[in-house]
Amino acid sequence: MNLSTRYALLGYAFLIPLFLILGFVLFYPIGRAIWLSFYRKIVGSPAEFIGLGNYIEILTKEYFYICLKNTVVYTFSAVTLKALIGLIVALALNRESRYRGILRTIALIPWTIPTFVIALLYYWLFHTKLGAINIILESLGMQPVRWLTSPEWAMPSVIWVNFWRGMPFFAVTFLAGLQAIKLELYEAAEIDGAGYLQKLRHITLPGLKYVILTMVLLSTIWTFGDFALIWILTAGGPGMATTTLPIYIYNSAFSRLDIGYASALSIVTAPIFILLMVMTIRIILRGE
Repeated sequence: MNLSTRYALLGYAFLIPLFLILGFVLFYPIGRAIWLSFYRKIVGSPAEFIGLGNYIEILTKEYFYICLKNTVVYTFSAVTLKALIGLIVALALNRESRYRGILRTIALIPWTIPTFVIALLYYWLFHTKLGAINIILESLGMQPVRWLTSPEWAMPSVIWVNFWRGMPFFAVTFLAGLQAIKLELYEAAEIDGAGYLQKLRHITLPGLKYVILTMVLLSTIWTFGDFALIWILTAGGPGMATTTLPIYIYNSAFSRLDIGYASALSIVTAPIFILLMVMTIRIILRGE
């Protein structure tokens, strides 16, 4: 056995603890979830093998499709708002100003606040009787709005809170991308008589292409799996107005205590996350 082979074997030996940890933390739960998805497993009762019964129930009942629609609406709306407004804020913060440093710090504050604090803050701001927003509306002679307890307003309200929390991170990331674009490109465009919109279209947006795509995909993953924010604000209500897939999985596991059905739901939604992660990795590698 030559020296290089010994070094290679030694390297693999050092990786064994890592593989054991990954197997226990990552692969075992996935395998366990797949196994449970073929059983009707109610907490406190023995598991009963039902084959594809859980999957058939998921795909033949409207609850799954309602939750999927809510998840898509919530994710698409929040990510779109964060990307568009984040880009506008980044462009504004990139302009020369004596207060630019302070404004950048202020813009990042919502991202640094824990999710549960933001959720509780907006829970009281949106409160029908005690919320500051409705108090202001009533002082102006307007009717109070049931922001979190009406099917019409619950989803827009939680989308707004997600946008308010996540937009600063978009803005700061886009700002870093803007500062990486060479100034010579803008100077050459000005010499050629290009206006602001032309420079935005032909220099700024192409220069930010990979940053924008990466941020949109990452935020889609985070928003698609968002649980705490919606749970604290509405717990998925009223009715199923804000019940997204993570809320539905949680309710199936901890309210209905049907671990098998919840596991099947997790397996059904897993390919969406895997696809988004693969797309994100490919875009990052392409950008490099």
